[in-house]
Amino acid sequence: NNTAAGWSCEGMVLIASLLCASIRNVKLPQARRAAVQLLYKSCLYIDDETRLQHVLPYVVALLSDPVAIVRCAALQAVCNLLTLVQNFPPSDAKIFPEYILPLLSMVPDDPEESVRICYADNVHKIAETAQRFLECSEYMTEIGVLDKSVQSVQGAMKKPVTPSLRRQNSSRYMLELSQIRETIARVIQELVMGHKQTPTIRRALLYHIDQLSKFFGKKQCNDILLPMLPAFLNDRDEQLRAFFFKQIVHICIFVGQTSVESYLLPYIEQALSDVEETVIVDALECLAAICKHKLLRKRVLLGAVERAAPLLCHPSQWVRRSAITFVASTG
Repeated sequence: NNTAAGWSCEGMVLIASLLCASIRNVKLPQARRAAVQLLYKSCLYIDDETRLQHVLPYVVALLSDPVAIVRCAALQAVCNLLTLVQNFPPSDAKIFPEYILPLLSMVPDDPEESVRICYADNVHKIAETAQRFLECSEYMTEIGVLDKSVQSVQGAMKKPVTPSLRRQNSSRYMLELSQIRETIARVIQELVMGHKQTPTIRRALLYHIDQLSKFFGKKQCNDILLPMLPAFLNDRDEQLRAFFFKQIVHICIFVGQTSVESYLLPYIEQALSDVEETVIVDALECLAAICKHKLLRKRVLLGAVERAAPLLCHPSQWVRRSAITFVASTG
């Protein structure tokens, strides 16, 4: 019975304990990796206290394993395990700023690209879960953690919260959320623009750019994510540049008309003269999607059509068809 539905399996707790006790003595890297994966699967059927207090420390210890495939498995397990936790005591309210985030701060500098790719593919989970933990801990603070009846998030939900208590704690909540966002922003910047960045790492981040946009919020999305976008377009990997325009639509919808016209549109128009047909096609499709969501004023839209019009005579049928699709979407 899955704990997500309010059930747990006591027998699985014994299996998880056995795996934790054995995992450090396993010599073969493939076996350690398999043990980590089994340990995560066992976490699907155990209670949150066991996940946090007993399983998490053993998995975290493997983040420093000498073999990359084990570090990848441990990193994946940590990110997924934390998303499972729904109920935690006040003592674990600061687990992200004081334990998880400092622990993962060295991952962007890992010597193995596979580990950095894994983190780029999962950093949105860490961001979203850290924010959820903060929201739950803030709720516990509002109703008073000194109340002996409040032993966990689940217990806190049963207590009434007055608007005055919310106002008193809102400034502290925003301060702590801002600190978490700054930490995640440094991680993303290191992954995207650091000396160990690769096109594959950047592509892994782009897969989840919509979740990251929602996590940062509109203002910090403009301040943090948008300034990093030129790094994607200046990459020599044409597949990354093309994929960028497939994913950038999510940011366009989120940040709104002003940011699209003043910041994003010039990059999209610049891609219309790219040497790779794939990039041009995806840029045109991105423009069509922006038009569909009414993110450009009429005057700006006419300027974009004027710049794209020569592509109606492009030698490639693929490009011509995409140009026609864009022009037709402006009607």
